Amino acid sequence: MLIQSNINIKRMQPLLGTYVEIAVFGSQFTYEQTQTLMNFAFNQIKLIQDLMSFYDVSSDLSRINRSHGRWIRVHDHTFKVMQLARRIMQFSGGAFNCTVGAALVNARALPALDLILNDYNDFAQYNCIDLKNGHVRLNKKVLITLDGIAKGYAIDLAMSIFSKDKFQSICINAGGDLKVRGNLELPIQQRESNHCFSAIPSISNAAVASSWVKKDFEKNFPGHLVGCNGNSVKNGIYTVSASRAWLADALTKVAVFADPLVCQRLFSKYKATLLRSPA
Repeated sequence: MLIQSNINIKRMQPLLGTYVEIAVFGSQFTYEQTQTLMNFAFNQIKLIQDLMSFYDVSSDLSRINRSHGRWIRVHDHTFKVMQLARRIMQFSGGAFNCTVGAALVNARALPALDLILNDYNDFAQYNCIDLKNGHVRLNKKVLITLDGIAKGYAIDLAMSIFSKDKFQSICINAGGDLKVRGNLELPIQQRESNHCFSAIPSISNAAVASSWVKKDFEKNFPGHLVGCNGNSVKNGIYTVSASRAWLADALTKVAVFADPLVCQRLFSKYKATLLRSPA
């Protein structure tokens, strides 16, 4: 079989509530083999979407939210994301918080579906989530939303499909949350709150994510954050670079809501960088 080299392919699919683009450069596989790997990467992203959707009543996340204190067996990826979310909740003192689903429903940023919101607290702390041997239990009536971490996890999972020694570089972009690997330095234009674009530092072998803090939910720009720690925050865009996409995704919320000393400690711990925040 003739092995072609230096194959470049860019593809896009609607996933994770946005458009996901995977671009590979310098593939040492054949064109067909490279396309097969890209199909698998997109399928892994779709798996994370299906497992952790707040909208799909059959997802792992919905089963957790409707468990009424029972232990729920979940997929290994769901369990891992719950572990990561709980850890960041604990380390950030609740600045990152995945239990704010009811507050987001009340803000009309998430659908009510068949939920009776009066039964749920707007938020809780990390210890309301019990994790054991692939099972999840909520010991307090809250609604989990993994939107602040699952997209980044999906990007990392898709990136892991591509072996490092067979590609010159890879870029995965999911609606502005992105990760770059290899000999590619990616210049980034960030859309500001006034809808203009401005440059932020280029990234190489890193991930970047942004969160936009707004006073009210806007249906045309559906990303919405609510805090639970009482800290006043500045409206605007917060952009973070980190080694992994799930971490950059989660740390944008820490940058928004955490006490400055907590924020500094966590960014130092994870060797992350705050690239942009409101003046």
